[in-house]
Amino acid sequence: MSGSGPTRRSKSGAQIKHYDSPDVIKNFDAIRTALQTQNPNDASAFSNKQLAQLTADLIKFMDQTLGRQVKCWKNCI
Repeated sequence: MSGSGPTRRSKSGAQIKHYDSPDVIKNFDAIRTALQTQNPNDASAFSNKQLAQLTADLIKFMDQTLGRQVKCWKNCI
């Protein structure tokens, strides 16, 4: 990432801004496709970028709500 400023980190050390990267967003295509396959008529389908943002928001929420007491999800991500 070029000089776009400091990377935001959650308390666990997860790089939230990492989920804004085009390479990471592209990786959510398989998830988006699977969701659309399950609900082909769903007009509110998520885009890859929305799925990436949802993931970043979930990590941030877990960090703020559960704090450092939960260790499993930190090692799994």
